[in-house]
Amino acid sequence: MKKPANYTVHKIRPAGETRQAVGGFEAAAILGLHFTVPYRLAKTGKLTAHTHDVGDKGRQITFFDGAECEENWCGYSEKMALEGGTGKRPRTNDKHRKAVLKHLAAVEHKIQLSDAISVAEAAEIMGTHVTWANRLVKEGKLIGRRLWSPRSSKQPQWIVSKKSALANLADAKAAFSTGKMQGRVRYSLKKKK
Repeated sequence: MKKPANYTVHKIRPAGETRQAVGGFEAAAILGLHFTVPYRLAKTGKLTAHTHDVGDKGRQITFFDGAECEENWCGYSEKMALEGGTGKRPRTNDKHRKAVLKHLAAVEHKIQLSDAISVAEAAEIMGTHVTWANRLVKEGKLIGRRLWSPRSSKQPQWIVSKKSALANLADAKAAFSTGKMQGRVRYSLKKKK
């Protein structure tokens, strides 16, 4: 299809709420693709991703750069608008895109990919059990959030800020050294023999 002479293409502006680390389902929804595709794109080097231990039985979680996912979507959308296609099968799995963008816009503290860790890693840094780290996130004492997923899960995935975990450890050390720490002593603070 030939475009008229006065035809102009407006560059698609990336959604600002995607400038943070996102989980696998969130990345897939931003891209408008099946939930397995972001992992394959990361393996080929087309997306930046970091894999972290969840803590039990060798399970892992992968975090993606949300801004890269959004740039990929914008490039795809521009090609579709300009050329009427990309030469590949169109992306048809974009039904969750609006829900994810709304969820990401509501995030108060955006965690960057370089700062993102799993709850198990946060617990290891702080010297606590995983359930305590989860509880601190839920109470707002540790910066983190539950990852969006279209599936209902008995074990939701969480993303936590490493800086926040280190700050929590520093606070605990200060309370321990002054004798103001309440409750059990964290194993990371106990004197090693």
